[in-house]
Amino acid sequence: MERFDLYTAEREKTGKTMVRGEATPEGFYRLVVHVCLFDEEGRMLIQQRQPFKKGWANLWDVSVGGHSISGETSRMTAERETFEELGLSFDFSNVRPTLTIHWENGFDDYYVLTQPVDTDSLKLQYEEVQTVKWADKDEILKMIDGGQFIPYEKSLIELLFFRRDHRSVHTESDPTKRIKHPIPPLFDENSKVLILGSFPSVKSREAQFFYGHPQNRFWKVVSTIFNEPVPQNVDQKRELLLRNHIAVWDVIESCEIEGSADSTIRNVKPNDLSVILDVADIKEIFVNGRTAEKYFNKYTKDIIGRSAICLPSTSPANAAWSIERLVDSWKVIRRDISCQGDL
Repeated sequence: MERFDLYTAEREKTGKTMVRGEATPEGFYRLVVHVCLFDEEGRMLIQQRQPFKKGWANLWDVSVGGHSISGETSRMTAERETFEELGLSFDFSNVRPTLTIHWENGFDDYYVLTQPVDTDSLKLQYEEVQTVKWADKDEILKMIDGGQFIPYEKSLIELLFFRRDHRSVHTESDPTKRIKHPIPPLFDENSKVLILGSFPSVKSREAQFFYGHPQNRFWKVVSTIFNEPVPQNVDQKRELLLRNHIAVWDVIESCEIEGSADSTIRNVKPNDLSVILDVADIKEIFVNGRTAEKYFNKYTKDIIGRSAICLPSTSPANAAWSIERLVDSWKVIRRDISCQGDL
């Protein structure tokens, strides 16, 4: 028998609970959570509810949704429901709800995330979900009109799609907040492969070195591939890369960005990679994640006349990829490094 925590109008837990299926007591409120997963093309993963479900049977819905059970926080509910309904394990500990809707009986938190998801590998919860698919905004709005989708207010669907690319309700970033890349490229004449990110995170900008967020898996992946200890400081990180003939920089020289959110990047100016390519005999260029690939292909590929291989992002936001999967995919960086005595 599931129980839900009851809240005050100020969203404070009262210590009281209610049983699923009962009417919400007057003057009390409960918590519901929805998760909206988007792909890099801007499509939302939607699910079709089972025909035997009570409420909105057989209709399509956003990626994930459910009640918060007693003892859970909003983030805990998002993690649990995403795993239960889709079989996906995401870490929501550093993710905030994108928006909250106050409805008659409670609060509805919406999480909006861009994540690579292989729909063929999902483990759908039979009791809840019959199938899933990717859909763009126009398709969902047509499905609402056709009675195939839960009848959300259309402006809510439009807002969810808008918030995928915006961390605020502003349509433009503050032009006074343009940020210049503060970290020089790391390379020497012996570098054989070049790894490019998109733009340094807040943590990296503070540390004045690449991949400074403590939960970014870059350093663990690279050290594992080359059978070396995980570096603990900037000097060790620099030595690890140069010793293994790896050059590192980012695609973007300056841009407007809100915090560390790649999805908010605007007004891009690319870095000039000739400072590396004119000195080092770079055999292969790799980009760390789809955002770096997007801006490399848009701004850099034609200028340098070379393509880049996209590797899965080591960012903590790419929680669907375990460290083991990342290492297996990133092993390719060794391919074009000449066999030398220290390898």
